[in-house]
Amino acid sequence: MEFGLVGSRAFVRVTVQPSEPLHVDGLIVRDEHGRRYVTRTGRFGNAGAVSEFRESTDPREWIEIAGDSRERRYLITPLDGIAEPDLLDNVARFVKTRFKLGSGSTVDPERPTQGPASRPEAALNRILYGPPGTSKTFDAVSMAIEAIDGRLPPGARAAVRARFNELRETGQVAFVTFHQNYAYEEFIEGIRPVLDEKTLRYELRDGIFKQIATRAKENQGKRHVLIIDEINRGNIAKIFGELITLIEPSKRLGCDDETEATLTYSKDPFGVPDNLYLIGTMNTADRGIALLDMALRRRFRFIERMPDMRHVSDDIEGVDGQRLLRAINERIVETLDRDHQIGHTYLMDVASIEALADAFQVQVIPLLQEYFYDDWEKMHRVLNGNAFITRRAAGERTVFDLLPHADERWQQADSYQAIYRGSDGDGASDSE
Repeated sequence: MEFGLVGSRAFVRVTVQPSEPLHVDGLIVRDEHGRRYVTRTGRFGNAGAVSEFRESTDPREWIEIAGDSRERRYLITPLDGIAEPDLLDNVARFVKTRFKLGSGSTVDPERPTQGPASRPEAALNRILYGPPGTSKTFDAVSMAIEAIDGRLPPGARAAVRARFNELRETGQVAFVTFHQNYAYEEFIEGIRPVLDEKTLRYELRDGIFKQIATRAKENQGKRHVLIIDEINRGNIAKIFGELITLIEPSKRLGCDDETEATLTYSKDPFGVPDNLYLIGTMNTADRGIALLDMALRRRFRFIERMPDMRHVSDDIEGVDGQRLLRAINERIVETLDRDHQIGHTYLMDVASIEALADAFQVQVIPLLQEYFYDDWEKMHRVLNGNAFITRRAAGERTVFDLLPHADERWQQADSYQAIYRGSDGDGASDSE
């Protein structure tokens, strides 16, 4: 029996031999043909002893198989009053304690089951990519919580952060940032120096990936997540080494193509469990997908994150922040490309002209300087020739100057309105 989520619906896949009926209380069950199975006792179908397990990455692709056993797909929705996350746990706990698993072992009936059998539809390996400031890291944190809890905690972003910190403390979530000097020895395992009083010695230490993979193997009833921030900044071949193939869903431990490798230093056999999720983020302004290591591209599902104007105020003391950011990004796309846009988080919490001025002076203008390699002509064009960048003649040359931070024009709504004035066909109303 395997479990998965498609949207808000829960699926259970059962490979059975006809025998005694299976009872699950408090559920409405439909098979792939739309037949409904439900009674007051929760009895459905002719399901009996589980005869085998088969790997599947998408519940919607489950099909009937030939032979003495048969495979059925059931769509399970909760009755009133049953929360969605509890549904999978209750079903998994009931079935796994009622029937023997492949090895003949059983599961503690008091222990909630959240293992690979209840794996959601979301891919095991995902990378969120997009321009700077598009909430990639926060979205990765949210995905990690959803993978483990089945839903986000109620409340604002602070509640998400608090739950994330709790999961890090329990060891179910780990976080690492790749950089140019990050290596296999830090990620998998390596020999590290240790200063013991006045004696220098060396010891073999597990890296963050091996640590969380080990915890996941020891706790198959729980999902674990490793978030890799800025994954594209690391040398993938140098960091993953021979283990890059082991993260493939089909090669995870317990799958049909289960694969193990011998670690470089310890010489121990090592495999990646299928209750370990990898969620990466990458900044397309640093490096586009086309330049990524091909081995990484083949093994991850890529999810784009672009600027979302809904997170920006449309009235910042007279300035339409949504139109402002949209106009800047449209010109960046025309002048450069779509990978170097400015994300919504730079203006997400801006509610006053003072905060807007600070965001432009400290973040937006420096980001444009980086994008255009101090080509002030292009920056001037992106800002629609507003007051922030002025130009003057210096002999036969044209010199551009950035408005001093103390200049009052940083605090004037008209300076920002000039950036989007006429950009979306209603310039007349903006110039009134």
